[in-house]
Amino acid sequence: SCQCAKEIWRTEGTRGVLRGTLMTLFRDIPSWGVYFASYDKTRAELINRLEMNDHMATMIAGGFAGVCGWTVIYPIDVCKSYIQSSTGPLISVSQAFRHCR
Repeated sequence: SCQCAKEIWRTEGTRGVLRGTLMTLFRDIPSWGVYFASYDKTRAELINRLEMNDHMATMIAGGFAGVCGWTVIYPIDVCKSYIQSSTGPLISVSQAFRHCR
């Protein structure tokens, strides 16, 4: 909420508001790579090999790609959430990985 963001800004400043941004990038960049690669490959295989109709192939490929993306990236998301929910001194990425292993 806005009140929460105001409180973080008041007590921690810019660093508090941006806490976890680097981990979000570490999560999102590989996640989208896995998502789109698995989506494209799966959709092409469903259409070409199984002769599935376009709409069904798109739906199944999208669901499968989402599972692949989150399966690969979930450990990084846990570390990101740990950093974002921490209070007090900022936690480094390496500290978060050590804590979350």
